[in-house]
Amino acid sequence: AFCSGQDLGQTTGGASALDLERVLRDEYEPIVRNIVGAPVPVIAAVNGPAAGAGANIALAADVVIAAKSAYFLQAFSKIGLIPDAGGTYVLPRKVGFARAMGAALFADKISAEQAADWGMIWEAVDDVDFENHWKTKAARLAEGPTLAYSQIKETIRASLGNSLDEQLDLEAKAQGICGTSYDAKEGILAFLEKRAPKYEGR
Repeated sequence: AFCSGQDLGQTTGGASALDLERVLRDEYEPIVRNIVGAPVPVIAAVNGPAAGAGANIALAADVVIAAKSAYFLQAFSKIGLIPDAGGTYVLPRKVGFARAMGAALFADKISAEQAADWGMIWEAVDDVDFENHWKTKAARLAEGPTLAYSQIKETIRASLGNSLDEQLDLEAKAQGICGTSYDAKEGILAFLEKRAPKYEGR
């Protein structure tokens, strides 16, 4: 499994014996905030079932790549709980109101391929190719213009709460930062010289 979320069997009373609000605030919320707030793109490589909070931690990432054998499960309603770890925030924004509501209420498994079709994740990859594929993608980001990537992450995430005017203003400021960077100069020069660029993240 990728992650099955909170272990409700860790106490004899199950969920009723856990202070779930404290667990969320102290343990899960910092993870989600760190993923979203990281200055670089975060890839979640989902190699198996992602259920409960585990699914929503994965979905908080900037890019989610899953093996085709993986699935996502909002299991909460089956035990009288609601999606947490950012699930009620992320799901409607990724898949829309109707699919988010259905996923939360019915708690059905969503296959990796269905998740990709819905736009919940970036892609579903054959299991045999999965590890090499996501590592190649991660290396590509690590070797790329990381300053631009950080600005891409910031501006696209900000768009979820911005007006058009606010977003255009943010884009212009971010492009101003990127446009004066070493990486932009190197990228343009490499393009003109027909060679691979050597980015430095500045």
